[in-house]
Amino acid sequence: TTNNLLSAGQMALEGRVDIEALRTLHATTCADFDLPDHTRDEVMGLLEECEDMLNGVRLIQELSPKSLDQLVSYGERCSVRIMAARLNQIGIPA
Repeated sequence: TTNNLLSAGQMALEGRVDIEALRTLHATTCADFDLPDHTRDEVMGLLEECEDMLNGVRLIQELSPKSLDQLVSYGERCSVRIMAARLNQIGIPA
């Protein structure tokens, strides 16, 4: 996911925004583990924010170190929601 986000940042600098691979990966993971709808909704909401951010990068043609940290954080924030939901699902409070 981190590498995909870094690539998406570079693509945005080149004028293209495409996070479909990230959407597919996270949606498939949620479906494979049969996670609650609210988890999938939270993850998809984060990816929408990520896409908005990438559109901003595309428009201003700049990806500062602070923005890059923000971009990479979307992967971490999606993953932690998926992991917590899975742990809760198998009986481990998270």
